[in-house]
Amino acid sequence: MTTPKSILTAKSIQDKIITIRNVQVLLDSDLSEMYQVETRVLNQAIKRNIDRFPLDFMFQLSKNEYDNILISQNVISKLEHGGRRKLPFVFTEQGVFFSGQIFDAWVFISEVIKSAENSIIIIDNYIDESVLNLLLKKRKNVNVKIYTSNLSDHLKTDIEKFSKQYFKIDVVITKKVHDRFLIIDNKLVYHIGASLKDLGKKLFGFSKMEVNPDWILKNMT
Repeated sequence: MTTPKSILTAKSIQDKIITIRNVQVLLDSDLSEMYQVETRVLNQAIKRNIDRFPLDFMFQLSKNEYDNILISQNVISKLEHGGRRKLPFVFTEQGVFFSGQIFDAWVFISEVIKSAENSIIIIDNYIDESVLNLLLKKRKNVNVKIYTSNLSDHLKTDIEKFSKQYFKIDVVITKKVHDRFLIIDNKLVYHIGASLKDLGKKLFGFSKMEVNPDWILKNMT
């Protein structure tokens, strides 16, 4: 997905949020509107990668939810007006963070960092000291490795001083990766739509991938 071209305000986003299954969600049609792509294109991409979207991030409405809940929340007419026939997907706030949700995004990623028991691997071409602060939330004895495409002299100094005071961080320079990934315990792989240093500054997605971490790592060096 590309960065939304339309101007998003807190109120415009809030107006689109509905409550289903006791969680706040965005309809796929509203999310596609934000990204300025057709809902059909968004849903096709979802179906091709359905294993990457756990229920915590996204789910498809049942017919009962479509017929009853959406009617009660006054959004069914909009869907029917667009000639919609298939049941829509919805995205939870865990799967999509909106512009301005800097603290919410920080808390969510922090919980993922805290969950690591053995290792944390960050693949991100844009690292700064805020990422080092995020890593302070990890458990003791959890190893950390960062793959990035560039390491400025300033950041290199920051990492050296950080390693002396807190814990060692291994850094690998690679030019083979474009996207951002977070790998926990060499088991769980998360794809992150924005660099960790930019959490919550713009609308971005966060999804769990059903892929072997070794496959990613062996193609990076």
